[in-house]
Amino acid sequence: MIYVSVPVLPRVGALPRLCDVLRVLREERDQCLQELSGERTGDHGTVPPAPGCPRLWENMSCWPSSEPGQTVEVECPRFLWMFTGRNGSMFRNCTPGGWSEIFPRPDLACGVNVNDSFKETDEKRHEYLLKLKVMYTVGYSSSLVMLLVALSILCSFRRLHCTRNYIHMHLFVSFILRALSNFIKDAVLFSDDDDHCETHRVGCKLIMVFFQYCILANYAWLLAEGLYLHTLLAVSFFSERKCLQGCVALGWGSPAIFVASWALTRHFLEDAGRLAKSTLLLIPLFGAHYIIFAFSPDDAMEIQLFFELALGSFQGLVVAVLYCFLNGEVQLEVQKKWRQWHLRELSLRPMALSNSSSIGTSSLTHGTKASPSEPSRGTCRASVI
Repeated sequence: MIYVSVPVLPRVGALPRLCDVLRVLREERDQCLQELSGERTGDHGTVPPAPGCPRLWENMSCWPSSEPGQTVEVECPRFLWMFTGRNGSMFRNCTPGGWSEIFPRPDLACGVNVNDSFKETDEKRHEYLLKLKVMYTVGYSSSLVMLLVALSILCSFRRLHCTRNYIHMHLFVSFILRALSNFIKDAVLFSDDDDHCETHRVGCKLIMVFFQYCILANYAWLLAEGLYLHTLLAVSFFSERKCLQGCVALGWGSPAIFVASWALTRHFLEDAGRLAKSTLLLIPLFGAHYIIFAFSPDDAMEIQLFFELALGSFQGLVVAVLYCFLNGEVQLEVQKKWRQWHLRELSLRPMALSNSSSIGTSSLTHGTKASPSEPSRGTCRASVI
């Protein structure tokens, strides 16, 4: 196996897509094998092998046939040029015993390290990425469970239905979709070693479009939460219904526009500077940690990846706890529901209980009937969180 490492890129721009690299490599291989087959058959049947060095495909470059004593020069492979943008040449001598070793080495000729010396580094990086996958899988799973519970609580109690909690519920749904899209992406794209470049291309693209939409919708609803809080604090009188409609349009509509534009651009155009442009778009939109790591060196990429995945996967858990489980209104409604259920269970017990138990049950039932007349400790509209 060949391990390719690019320590320094002399040109600025995005790295080539893996499918493009594999496509170029396949084209060069097929062309070389076709020429080799033509040399062996010829125009009048099978041609006996000529003395010297036959045409050779060595998984990276195609070396033409040569006579003994000659030095053959070939250009650096196209797929390596896609990484470095650097032109160069490699040489081989045709000896009576066959082809010699390549000189100069590919890392010197083409500016890319192509050998097994980076196998250990790649294995460590692979182990680190597997640990990150376990971490964000645990984070998204715990967030998904807590968000589903929180969403069911807010939907179940009618007294909790108001504009503020409606926005909270939309935010919960956006976090749920983000977690589900991440699980779907991992299950489809990274469940095996297939690169998915030749098969299921439409399905892979649709999955990535859905994944990007869920991420953007999640951050759009975070923005909607902030705008609603600002409206409560800065505006004295406003329409709750129109505010909710505006938040829905912002949270679900605007991401669709941006993702559709992104998908069409990626489909029809290949912009060499798309990496830098997307970074400038994500920095003000996605969070402060993007600003911090925007000026970090390349060596801090693993740290940046850790913080981004950790914050993104456990963020839904934190939101569910703050907006639902620590909410005083939610706790009060759950306690009332629990007391009502407990008293209903007591009232269904057999009447053969002792007189003391009957008296206790009657007193509890009397207290329950009087509880609705008690003043509520808070209303849905009065609370900000």
